[in-house]
Amino acid sequence: MTNVDRDAYSTTAMSSAISKIELQIGSITCTLNSVKLTVATDASFSNVVDQITKTSVSANSVLEFTPTSGTEWVTNAYYKLTFNVTCGSSNVYVQLTKITFYNNPSGPSSVATPVISGTTPFEGSTQVSINCETSGAQVYYTTDGSDPSTSSTLYSDPFTINATTTVKAIAVLNGETSNVATKTFTAINTIASIAEFNALATGANFKYTTDNLVYIKSNANGNNHYVQDGLKGMLIYGSLGQSYTAGDVIPSGFTGTRAVYNGAPEMTNPAGFGAPMRNTGLIPVEIAAGDVTLDNFGRFVVLKNVAIDGTNLVVDGVNVSFHNSLGATVPTETEGKTFDVTGVVGAYNGNAQILPIEFTDVTPVTGPEYYLVGSFNENDGV
Repeated sequence: MTNVDRDAYSTTAMSSAISKIELQIGSITCTLNSVKLTVATDASFSNVVDQITKTSVSANSVLEFTPTSGTEWVTNAYYKLTFNVTCGSSNVYVQLTKITFYNNPSGPSSVATPVISGTTPFEGSTQVSINCETSGAQVYYTTDGSDPSTSSTLYSDPFTINATTTVKAIAVLNGETSNVATKTFTAINTIASIAEFNALATGANFKYTTDNLVYIKSNANGNNHYVQDGLKGMLIYGSLGQSYTAGDVIPSGFTGTRAVYNGAPEMTNPAGFGAPMRNTGLIPVEIAAGDVTLDNFGRFVVLKNVAIDGTNLVVDGVNVSFHNSLGATVPTETEGKTFDVTGVVGAYNGNAQILPIEFTDVTPVTGPEYYLVGSFNENDGV
């Protein structure tokens, strides 16, 4: 589903004049294209007072909405949020952890709200600038998430940040203070391996910097993709915008967010995936039943001499759960047969399982028995 709108709105009017709305965004398991705020004087939102759209929204960030310059949010107004998303299935969400409405009982300030500018998300560092349209106003700001006052740092020149930071600013002129401006700048972690990805905090954004990921397999819906770097495996959720075949090397430079699903790390919000660089082939690692653990999650593996018992693979008398989500042809005639099973180590409810890709019948073949009848001696020429 591409560019789907989902609304959240008030059914009763806000009696107070609102000067600012802050949204705290939590986890995101799809692509969040934009968040739009609509302010209207009626519940049907046909008489719109103001409309503001925020793009490039990241997980675990704060969005601030303030009136468009020259516009006032009147008393008894209605407010609606529209989330525009792109997703590969219906089992996705955007987590809205908190909404804060700021009351402005004295009416709008004549001092314009400062505008905080800079790149987010960013890699390495970004430069932050703050501007105010009100001539002669002094701007004060904070970088620790607290609301600024005239005791805060006085803004004079652009400054540089190199970590995830929430910048807040006010403008002051002749004793009158503007509304508070807020902008969160989200740093992108740079990683070179799946082990480094696994070590990231949940919700962390990252950029992958090494050409060492090899594509394994996707599910039928095309929204679960398994890759590995030779030592570890990873699940990517979402559209990659590219077609890969098993063994393709994925070029570095793509970005995403570290999340958790079914007890195992997964990547969400994939972006910037390029065409395959080359194909190196794909050789499964042979494992035993005891190796089907979350430590091997996402790896391309093979279990040998396996019997099939319902939804279990039986390896040396040990049951291993499997789930056919990658389109394998599961044998129907299994009595007395053994198979080599190649697939990926997956996870469900915190437990590891096999996601089979191919079953190869390796049942020993027995031919007819032959008996030598009669007696011979060494001179018979036989």
